[in-house]
Formats: sequence, C-alpha cells, structure tokens
Amino acid sequence: MFYDPTGKPLPEAGRLSQHTLDELARAAAERRVAVKEQNRALGLGISAEASTCRWAGERMDYAIAVDGLVRHRDRARRQAELRPC
Repeated sequence: MFYDPTGKPLPEAGRLSQHTLDELARAAAERRVAVKEQNRALGLGISAEASTCRWAGERMDYAIAVDGLVRHRDRARRQAELRPC
C-alpha cells in the first residue's frame, strides 16, 4: 500500500485524482519524499538501476534456487533460537 503526503492510501489501480497528483508534486518540491528519506536514513543507496533485470534468458536452475531457500530458512531458524524469549 502506498500513501499520499497527507497519509491517505493511494488507489491500488486506476488514475490518481488531480488533487493527489498536486499533493505529490508539492511534497516532491518541498523535498518531503518519505521513501527516499527513509532509505537514506537506513543507509540504502537505491538508484534507478536497482530494478534492472539481470536475467539473460538462461534456464532456471531449480537446485540452486531450492538450496538458497533452504539455507535462508535454516539461517532464520538459527537466529530465532538465539533470540531471548
């Protein structure tokens, strides 16, 4: 869910109202772009290239994919065991 600068949820699909577009433009002009500020505060350097697809058309290697998921699951379980209740 995304929100406009006033905190109202943006529609999931369809066109935005002119009022919402004006509010978003005003927020950007006043540098009140919360996502950008939050990312910067977290030390995340997200750029326009962050969503670039690196897939070159090769076939899916399911063994590697499943191995990665299992490792992720096991790491999460170990971390959960170390946390105090």
